[in-house]
Amino acid sequence: MANKSRIVLTTCKKAIASHADQNSINHHHLRLRTKQESWDLFSQIVHHCPDELQTDAKEVLGRGGGLPLAVIRVGYLLSWKEVSTSEEYLKELERITQGQNRTPWLDTVQVNNADLQFDEILSKCLSYFQLFSRDFEIPARRIVASWVAQGLAQVSGDEKTKIPENVAYEYLSELIGRNVVQVVQRKPNGKVKTCRLPSAVRHLLLQGGNDNNSSETGSGSSLTSPTSNVDGNHNLHDSEDGNTYDTSSRQIHGLNTNWRNVLLKESFPRSILFFDARAKIKPGEEVGEIISRGIAGGLFGKLLTLDLERVFRPKLPETIGKLKQLTYLGLRRTYLLTIPESIGDLVKLITLDLKHTHVRTLPSSIWKLKKIRHLYLNENCQIHRPIFMISMKNLLILSGLFVEKGHPLKDRLDNLTKLRKLALVFNLALTEQMLVAKWIEKLTDLESLRLRSIDEKRAPQHLKLETISHLTNLSSLHLFGTLENQFIIYQLPQSLTQLTLSATRIEDDPMPMLGQLPKLRSLSFHSDSYLGTQMVCCTDGFPLLLFLKLWNLDTLEILEVQNGAMQNLRDIDTRSCHNLTITTYFDMFYPS
Repeated sequence: MANKSRIVLTTCKKAIASHADQNSINHHHLRLRTKQESWDLFSQIVHHCPDELQTDAKEVLGRGGGLPLAVIRVGYLLSWKEVSTSEEYLKELERITQGQNRTPWLDTVQVNNADLQFDEILSKCLSYFQLFSRDFEIPARRIVASWVAQGLAQVSGDEKTKIPENVAYEYLSELIGRNVVQVVQRKPNGKVKTCRLPSAVRHLLLQGGNDNNSSETGSGSSLTSPTSNVDGNHNLHDSEDGNTYDTSSRQIHGLNTNWRNVLLKESFPRSILFFDARAKIKPGEEVGEIISRGIAGGLFGKLLTLDLERVFRPKLPETIGKLKQLTYLGLRRTYLLTIPESIGDLVKLITLDLKHTHVRTLPSSIWKLKKIRHLYLNENCQIHRPIFMISMKNLLILSGLFVEKGHPLKDRLDNLTKLRKLALVFNLALTEQMLVAKWIEKLTDLESLRLRSIDEKRAPQHLKLETISHLTNLSSLHLFGTLENQFIIYQLPQSLTQLTLSATRIEDDPMPMLGQLPKLRSLSFHSDSYLGTQMVCCTDGFPLLLFLKLWNLDTLEILEVQNGAMQNLRDIDTRSCHNLTITTYFDMFYPS
């Protein structure tokens, strides 16, 4: 306008904003805040939170959903309250947060309900969040892998360069952008680490027509409560987990028969999630019984995803191999000792997650999983028949595999060329490590690389790595072991956002070169990673660095931060660096 006036248009709909002004630079998206951002905003208003309560208070506040107005309201209400004890403070914060007015959320839910009527896929993705209990913090990798396994993430013909995992992440980003899903934590590279469905949104969605499609069942004193949604998905909760379930859900007592009646009434489920973290044998046996009877009764013939994450040692039946349609088997943090040989009969399996289990050997039938894309192991797990590598050419994630000296597996790695994430633990001679290093050079799609070189006592040993500067998609790098070629630190890809070094025993100051990495956001030096006495962060270095960790660096005496270096730094975390002094540009020119 001629007089330089401006018109500000506010709307709940992104499409309206885009139509009003196609220049996205002029759009300001009001997003939900993360748990840390909510706490930072709250702390600007309330200045008297007891130190011993900050961790619990931050958690309670984070469950409010991240709506800025709600955070401010909670802060002002609590700032006027007179509380005499820490217990009263926490109780009052919980009461205000959970009792917040749902009106600010109502417009958001109504707008999205109207929009998603015409987007079946995104509607199903949103309904998947309702399987998790109130305020449950969900890892993004768990959601993305589940959506891929259920076939929700389809690549269209004109997007041949994309993979389903990227499409699923775009769906998640879309729901976050619509403010119906809250990002709880982000990774250093900016990607979503964990998220949740705000409790107010969950309540309004269930009120808005899902009341008749939701059921919860319990075993009286021990097991569980299944909940289902309209898409044939079910979850089962431990009734002792302290969750308050929606009043619209019906309670059915008794495990032996009623769980079967619920599943029958809801037809053949496509997804089942179990939630029971009690560290006892009983829940594992009960879960095993449900799976066994469901298979024997023909109820699980259409099952696509079976997610047992954090259920303590579920008893997997040998008949699990009869789940011919299964594409996702989540066993993370179950601490299982073994898995059935019939796992190899799950020929449609896309994701097998055994991270944080005690499984030491994969069954010989594993080679039959030709469609598998995500294989998470526990850093102790070995494969005695490396022929499986020939058939698993679609692997995108190989995490936690252990390779020892003389094992023929190192000769089979060349068959895996599509990897996006690789985490290897190995006890190999340098000549054997050279084969691994040459293979890594060929992984041009690699986004995350984690290498641990250990000896028989799992102590760090020499680590051989060739040039990786040409891996232009590499975002995260973690190296554990004494670097044979220390010059590699000066030839890292410009795409790196996260770098962690441990036991690398670097002798020359790497900071001048690392400071030139334009996208680096997180830098960590762990025990024995650097042996020098001084680090210098040069002028204008580390332009995007947010987090710097210096742990157990006994020889480090000076960290010099020159003018303009690390201007976006949020946190320096130093632990057991007893001789360290940090000097800045201000200290040098304006000494106290």
